[in-house]
Parts: sequence; C-alpha cells; structure tokens
Amino acid sequence: MSTDGGKPDELEGTEQPFVSHLIELRDRLVRACIAVGVCFGILMIWPVSAGLYDWLAQPLVEHLPKGGTLSATSVISPFLVPLKITLMAAFMLALGLYMMPLDLWGKGYLAMGILMLVQTTVSITKTLRDNAESEKLIRKVEDARTEKLLVKFNRNDED
Repeated sequence: MSTDGGKPDELEGTEQPFVSHLIELRDRLVRACIAVGVCFGILMIWPVSAGLYDWLAQPLVEHLPKGGTLSATSVISPFLVPLKITLMAAFMLALGLYMMPLDLWGKGYLAMGILMLVQTTVSITKTLRDNAESEKLIRKVEDARTEKLLVKFNRNDED
C-alpha cells in the first residue's frame, strides 16, 4: 500500500487478524486483574489498610456536631466500606505500576516505596490527631482544676 504522497506505508504487512487483537486484550486484562489482586492482597495484609479509612473519614469526623459519630447505613457497611477503599487503593496502585515502562524489579521497588510512603503518611496523620486529642484532654483537665479552685475559693470567700 502506498499513501497519497507516494511513500510506502511503514506498517504494511504488520496487520493482525481480529482474533489476535482479542487475545492480546484478554492477556492484558488478565495481567491487570492479577496486578490489582496482588496489590489488594498486600494492602489487606499490610497494617496501613486500616488507617486508610480513618485517614479518609477524618475530615468528616472533624465537621460533625459535638458528640456525633459516623454511622453505618446497613448491616454489612462496616465491612464493605473499608474493603471498597482498600480495593480502590489497590486499583490505583496497580494501575500506576502497570503503566510504568519499567522492569519487574523496578516496579516492585517502587511499589514497596509507595506502600512505605502511604504507611508513613497515615502514621503521621494518626500521630497529629493523637497530639491534638491529648492537648484537648490536657485543656479539659486544666479547666476542671481551675473550676475546682474557683469553687473552693468561692466557698472560702463565703465563710
């Protein structure tokens, strides 16, 4: 085949039948599903997956009314919501690793680095949250002590 400019087509003779395209698509989809499954398994075993839900729910919890909590809308929600979050994180991790033009060892190295980064981020977030909660507790204790001293001072004043 030649194009309008008289130059020969560089892809001439490389056409594949439709079935071979479907076979290649199937192979790629199977590899992608395996990658998502492996990442999902690693995230389920890794202790950071429990922190993903806490990390994502933290802005909601902060804006709830005083004493308010997140509640499940169905019986299985407390199980499915963290499972879906972990599956979505596994999909994003696998997609990023699958699309990288690196060898398998390079992708594995980057996957471990990403997992360590997520774990560190969640740990830092939990530490900051714990520090804020401890400061609130310390303020409450100090306020209670101050109130107790004021009550004691008022009683001494009345006598």
